[in-house]
Amino acid sequence: MAATIPHLKRSRVFAAKTESEAGTAETLTATEGVFNCHDLTINPNIDMVKRDSQGSFSSMPAIPGTHLGSVSFSIYLHGDDSAGAHAAYETLLPACGWIQTGEYFLPTSLPVGTGSAKTITIGVFQSGLLKRLAGCMGTFTIECVNGKPVEFKFTFTGVWVAPSDLAVIAPTYPTPLPLRFASATLTLVANVPLISRITIDAGNDVQMLEDPTDASGYLNAIITGRECGGSHDPQSVLVADDDRHADLLAMTEQALSITVGSAVAGKECTITAPKLQYTNLQEADRNGLMIEDITFQLNRSAAAGDDELKIDFTHAA
Repeated sequence: MAATIPHLKRSRVFAAKTESEAGTAETLTATEGVFNCHDLTINPNIDMVKRDSQGSFSSMPAIPGTHLGSVSFSIYLHGDDSAGAHAAYETLLPACGWIQTGEYFLPTSLPVGTGSAKTITIGVFQSGLLKRLAGCMGTFTIECVNGKPVEFKFTFTGVWVAPSDLAVIAPTYPTPLPLRFASATLTLVANVPLISRITIDAGNDVQMLEDPTDASGYLNAIITGRECGGSHDPQSVLVADDDRHADLLAMTEQALSITVGSAVAGKECTITAPKLQYTNLQEADRNGLMIEDITFQLNRSAAAGDDELKIDFTHAA
């Protein structure tokens, strides 16, 4: 028996590629490994159909049903040294239903196959073993915590591809440094709320397209709905300074803008939501300081919609 090679978690390499045909797995090479990701987990979700036997309580062999899987990981927000959005976001965000125009991204309600949203193949190389998902689409949250790098947390769902033995790729990794939630520009209407964190959730509803002609039982993932929202924790203030309870009851819509990074091309990102509406407000405390734990939804601005949140790497010098 050959010696067992230890599979080290820190030695794994992530790769992803936009699919030419939705649900058809792409070959992954070093070119598709341009990601600095962490907290990486990939797992199958095989629906095993149990079978009872007759004459005893013993089980008969279970039958595998549909084959799907999921992968989750995080990437610190960064731009590109020479332009705006890095290739990592140009691959991942369209697979979350966010379409790139120039150096900014807006959500779309159009399905895959209309030239808008895309599916991707995702692979994790693990000490000579490749685990893959095909036909992936997903969702994400943006985590902004005071003083720390802004973080995208992605979750993708797709068709589970049987693992195979393949040498680990050696990508050229991104060099731009992460953008911190510090020295940031943060406004909510005309106010600058003192917060320790703000979380924005893309809120995608990801489902699988059934296909009984495929061994997996699926064709690819699709996004069937979206509810953008989030939460933040501003310090309590007087009504005269910011009447948040009145805003909640009056269904007031407010404009949110967050800019992080320096005013240099490829090292700046602005996140805007023109119609933020409070949906819940609860008192809380942070280290003895009274705060308000607020959840919100992000509404459409124009009648056509698909404009509730914008992620912009454009440098406005």
